[in-house]
Amino acid sequence: MKMTMNTEKLLKCLADPNRQRIIKEIAGGKPCVNCIAQATGMEQSLVSHHLAKLKCCCIVTPRQEGKNVFYSLVSPKIVALLEMAAEAASEISRACDEGACEKGEC
Repeated sequence: MKMTMNTEKLLKCLADPNRQRIIKEIAGGKPCVNCIAQATGMEQSLVSHHLAKLKCCCIVTPRQEGKNVFYSLVSPKIVALLEMAAEAASEISRACDEGACEKGEC
């Protein structure tokens, strides 16, 4: 599999757990900064910071309505990608627990 610069940038951006939580909230129907902050328990400024990073990586797109900014995912495949990554991490963890990491370096 060839990793392109865009793939690396996307995966790096998605690696942050706070951004993953924000993406899940947007996908779940909470598209505004205040709603996301309330649902995640993060400060509004931190949510805005992470949304700016997600926007820079073209993962979310903003829509202004009056004083409010609403976000949507550019592609629903982002959620599927996060779900697949979680499944892969679980499988890797199980394999490690079953002795795949004989040297104990996991």
